[in-house]
Amino acid sequence: MKVSAVLEEGKTYHIFLVGDWVDPAKNGTDYDILLQGPSLTDTFTEATGFPEQVSNGVGPYFIAPQSGIYTFSIQNDEGNSVEESWNSALPAVFMVVEHIETDERYTSQLKGRATSTSTLPLEGTQVYEFTTSASSFVVCIDTPEDIDMFEARVYPMADGGSVGHLINGVPTPSGDLLNGTVTGSYGGFNTTIDGYRNPSLTATCVSMGKKMEINVNNPGGSSQVSYLLVLIAEYSSSLSNVPFYIRTNNTTPNPTLKSPLGNVYAGEATSVAASVNSARPILESWISYVVNGKPIADITPLRNVDGSYEGVIPAFDLDDVVEYSINVVDELGNVGSMKSSFLVKDRTTLSCYIGDPDLTGGEGVEVNGFTSNSGLAVKLSFKCGSFADSVSIKPDATGSYKYSYTPKQAGAWTVQASAEGDASHHPSTSESISFTMTPQKAALVCSVVSPEVKIGQPLQVTGSSSPLISGLPVEIMATSGGEVITENVATGSDGSFSADLTLPEGSWEVIAQVKGNWRWASSSSGVVSASIVPLSILDKALIALMTAVTPPYVYALVLASGIAVALVVRAKSGVIAERAPEPLRKLLIRFGGQAAAKKKVDVGGKQSYKRRSEEA
Repeated sequence: MKVSAVLEEGKTYHIFLVGDWVDPAKNGTDYDILLQGPSLTDTFTEATGFPEQVSNGVGPYFIAPQSGIYTFSIQNDEGNSVEESWNSALPAVFMVVEHIETDERYTSQLKGRATSTSTLPLEGTQVYEFTTSASSFVVCIDTPEDIDMFEARVYPMADGGSVGHLINGVPTPSGDLLNGTVTGSYGGFNTTIDGYRNPSLTATCVSMGKKMEINVNNPGGSSQVSYLLVLIAEYSSSLSNVPFYIRTNNTTPNPTLKSPLGNVYAGEATSVAASVNSARPILESWISYVVNGKPIADITPLRNVDGSYEGVIPAFDLDDVVEYSINVVDELGNVGSMKSSFLVKDRTTLSCYIGDPDLTGGEGVEVNGFTSNSGLAVKLSFKCGSFADSVSIKPDATGSYKYSYTPKQAGAWTVQASAEGDASHHPSTSESISFTMTPQKAALVCSVVSPEVKIGQPLQVTGSSSPLISGLPVEIMATSGGEVITENVATGSDGSFSADLTLPEGSWEVIAQVKGNWRWASSSSGVVSASIVPLSILDKALIALMTAVTPPYVYALVLASGIAVALVVRAKSGVIAERAPEPLRKLLIRFGGQAAAKKKVDVGGKQSYKRRSEEA
């Protein structure tokens, strides 16, 4: 016997020979199958009494390498069949059927008859085989508008155990089940309009474009079962593409918003974008709405933009409560959705701007702006790195506001205005505005009144800033070897500064500097050298005499012709200094004579010294 079939390149087919002759126990009949196809010739044979199968290799299926006509010659192998079996010609059933996978979409080409009296054409019926161990599944046929389907039928055919055969791991029906015999829940296969069907495994199309579904429960529980799907057309004017699939995977796709929807304003459309976690491609996506408790007919279609499902929510009225649902359907008909809601309010327009964005230490930034809701306070938020500060201000009746802020930190700053919402308005924020604050720069000059000073006497340091800045903090630092002495002062209104440093004996280097902070940039003067020298013998003698007693006794050392003479004079304070010869008077004033030359007075709670000659 020869059977020819048109096979399509790349498609998978289950090709097998079964029937009454199959009886491995008796080993009576042996059939062989010779295959001739486009550029292909092959022979397939199994042991005597075993069902035959055509495949590309060790697997159970044949994948057509080319499209074309394939001819199968079924021969009784006289050499391997026992004589009585060979002569008895036990019946055999040869099957070529396209094998499909579950959870994949397919398209079947079908053509119905033109009228009720016409004969159904050859293209009016298609048969497919599939296997699954799913305990339940759904067969879905998306009938297009150009064809009226008669029926879709599912026939359980084999479980590979008690029903049918198991060939290379695939449950395969026995010959009697393929010829219409029904055994329990199995068999009854046929392709005629009037043939047997199980009503619970049949779907009928009542009109063109009507979708059909068949819900199937596995008759073997969770066994691997082989099924045949029969699609029968009824009416159409031409060949039609009918999509279908077997859905065993009921994992629903999961849509989520890519970012929070945010505020929805009255009279304004709102853009929305969602992502979908799905095992299968998404075929449909849309948003549906319930407004103030009532569903509306309007929907928002979503379009796939590189995996982002995007659309525009229409404008709604003030105070509308909108419940929305983002819905998606994958290619297997699994439906997923997410639900949320929003309250429609008015928008508060809020602006913020500044004057000069480039500040130096101590300067303030002028912030101005406008709000359309003058009844709400405006919050100004200032940020610089991790530092944050804020202030709440009340706009005037027109909605305008103004505020001056002095930064206390150098760096890049931002300011942003915000307003809380109320019953009719959503919260609002302005654009963030940037500005910078850099420390103020000043150059320093420094000098000493005298580069050489006797030990015990102050080293007078003076200097100024450029530009002339009042209140600039200046540190005067003197160093000698590893010793450091500092004095902190501030510039006066004229930008100058001064300090008296009492230093130990030695050579010193003096420098004035500003240590950088948020307001002032670091700077320093040049280095000034100074020496603190020891006292001479005469200096020491005078100091000793001057400190030996307290006024009104004053001791003066007079040098005359190389002889030291001590004069003791009892007089009012300052008499010696006033009446002594000029050289002696200077010594008195320089080395300990200040007590005789000055009088201590109290000025505003502070001790000060005043020359007696300056007294009235």
